[in-house]
Amino acid sequence: MGIVNVCPTDRASQGARFEMGECYSRTSVVPGCDTPGRSSTTSGNSASNTQQRNKIPKDSLETEQMAFTLAQLETLEICLKEAEEKAKVLSEQLAVSEGTKSKLLEHVSWLEKKLEALDCREDRGEPYKKMVLAKDQCIEKLQAEVKASQEQLTAHKLKHKRKLKKLQTDLATTKQEAAITVLELNEKIKTLCEGKPAPRGLLSSSEKCLQLCGRFLSTGCEREFTTILTNPLHSLMCT
Repeated sequence: MGIVNVCPTDRASQGARFEMGECYSRTSVVPGCDTPGRSSTTSGNSASNTQQRNKIPKDSLETEQMAFTLAQLETLEICLKEAEEKAKVLSEQLAVSEGTKSKLLEHVSWLEKKLEALDCREDRGEPYKKMVLAKDQCIEKLQAEVKASQEQLTAHKLKHKRKLKKLQTDLATTKQEAAITVLELNEKIKTLCEGKPAPRGLLSSSEKCLQLCGRFLSTGCEREFTTILTNPLHSLMCT
C-alpha cells in the first residue's frame, strides 16, 4: 500500500495536532485535501453523466420508432378483421346459392318422377296431353334456370379466382415491403445508437404498406384479402 501525502497547506499545523492528541496514519488522508485518485474519479463521473445525457434523445427516438411500428401493426390487424368479416358474408352467400341450386334440382327430379308416373297411365286424352306439355315446358324452364344459375356460379368462381390471384401478388408485395420496413427501422435504430445521422426516406416502404392496406378497403377486396390470409397455401405470411 502506498503512502498518501498530506496537503502542503496542512504541514504547518501538524505539530499542533500532534500536541493536541490528533494523529493521522501514513495511509490516511487529511480532510479537505483532494488526492489525484479522487480527481480522476470525479472526472470519470462527469464523463459518465455526459454519456447518459447524450443517450436520452437516442432512447426517445427509439421509443418513437417502436410506437410507429406498433401503430402500423394495429392498423393491419384492423384491416384483417374487417376483411375476415366480409369474407364470412361472401361464404354465407355462396352457401345460399348452393342451397338454391340443390332445391331446384330436387324440384326438377320430383317433376320428372311425377311425369313418369303420369306416363304410366293408360288414359292419354287431350287434356292429359296438354297437361304433359305444360309440365314439359315447366321442366324446360326450370332446367334453363338451373343452367343459368350454374353458369352464374361458375362466373363468380372464376372472378373470385382472378381476384385471389391478384391479391396473392399484392400480399407478397406487402410482405416484402413490411420486411424491408422492419429492416430499415432496425438499421435506423442502430444508426441512431451509433450517433450517425438517419438517412432520408427510410419509412417509404412502411407508408406503401399502409397505402396498399387502404386500397384493399377502398376497392372492396377485403374478402379476398382475408381468404388469402386464412388459406393454408398462404402460410408463408406467418414466417
